Amino acid sequence: MLHYPQTSLHQVLVQNQDYIHELQPHSYPKLSVKLYGRGVVLDTPTDGASVKMKRHQLAKAGQVILSEIWAKKGAIGLVPPEGDGGLTTSHFFLFDIDQSKILPQYMDWLLKGNYFARSLDAEARGTTGYAAIRPKQFLALEIPLPPLDEQRRIVARIEALAGRVAEAQRLRAEAIKEGEALSASESHRIFQRLFNESKISTIGAIVTFRNNLIRPVDGKTGLQ
Repeated sequence: MLHYPQTSLHQVLVQNQDYIHELQPHSYPKLSVKLYGRGVVLDTPTDGASVKMKRHQLAKAGQVILSEIWAKKGAIGLVPPEGDGGLTTSHFFLFDIDQSKILPQYMDWLLKGNYFARSLDAEARGTTGYAAIRPKQFLALEIPLPPLDEQRRIVARIEALAGRVAEAQRLRAEAIKEGEALSASESHRIFQRLFNESKISTIGAIVTFRNNLIRPVDGKTGLQ
């Protein structure tokens, strides 16, 4: 097994502290960071005139975004291209990537793999209040950092494997769908055969409803 040097995040990330104190009265895209390394997505747009908090940031595609409150549950991710210019509140922190040292794709797979979960959870347990994670704590964490060429090879291997997994999931979903369709078709065929081979009667020919009770028509059923 290869062993790569451990490097703290403050060697490859720099916190972006370009804050906006007054928003314009128009619609801003807003970012949402999912738990457990499941990525960053666009949330419902926000009107700048309705936002009450006093400090905000506009994210840039390719930045790392971390939730102050939920980072301990894996709410960290890479801002996607469609998230460029997305609004974040002061409860999120943005970090620029030093691409001369680390590939954004390599960092992205570390985040998708929830690599920091255990360390951040331990950091949160050691704090008071609502167990928030601060930038200093995040940047103190270490990652294995191979040379850039090796990072490219690692990313290529992971993406190839991810592609095979996605294809297997697609085939499985198709097989389940085809199985459900076959089951429904066979059930229909069986019931149709029963209808064709059986004498069909109406419910009224078998039972009557009198005095709020269902009673069998004499000699028609074995109901008591």
